[in-house]
Amino acid sequence: MDLREEQRDGVTVLLVKWGGGVLRWDQGILTKTVRNLAARGQKRIVLDVSDIPYFDSDGIGELVQCMAIAARKGGEFKLMNLHERIRDHLAIAKLLPVLSADDDKPQGG
Repeated sequence: MDLREEQRDGVTVLLVKWGGGVLRWDQGILTKTVRNLAARGQKRIVLDVSDIPYFDSDGIGELVQCMAIAARKGGEFKLMNLHERIRDHLAIAKLLPVLSADDDKPQGG
């Protein structure tokens, strides 16, 4: 998994590039990145998941951890450009309302 950071209208957008195969959440790359951003004072962090077709339970756990890290620093962590399968999994876990950002713009809220 490769993460690229962009700033858009006061929002930090993380763009994920995934080369296929098994997505390795256990490396903690996303969590470390969000922790560093929150420590630098970034309040609105949005993860663009347009390149990721699904999340397993480890991935959902990583998302919840990122949300908690941002919240502890007074910020928020959201997702944008969700595939339908991800949307369904987050809805089942009752996380869709708290993690989903507007799909058209990286607004974070």
